[in-house]
Amino acid sequence: MTSCMIIEFMQSGGIAGNRPGDTIKINTDTLDAITQQEIIALINNANFFNHSDSPLPKRGADYFNYTITVKNHENMGSHTIKINKITMDSKLEPLFNYLNKQLKSKSMASKLSK
Repeated sequence: MTSCMIIEFMQSGGIAGNRPGDTIKINTDTLDAITQQEIIALINNANFFNHSDSPLPKRGADYFNYTITVKNHENMGSHTIKINKITMDSKLEPLFNYLNKQLKSKSMASKLSK
């Protein structure tokens, strides 16, 4: 059995700045076992809990920044990192791509329901 994790992913910045709906929260307890294992593998393969924030680029006011927080209820640990696509460690890319896809799916569903 896997431990419960809460993953929060927030996008900010860009030309329009912060916009409502640019955050997702995933509770692994609400997912099927295969998806749980996939997310936990992405977190572990990224060595997430040992990462620090990515440095911000010196130029480029219209890029997006992302905040990822993972709360592990098994050991009551929590870790947050701030990243951007320009300076992100390549080990974080699969986790980032998965979370960004989930964010875009939520955003599209929100637009379609209006």
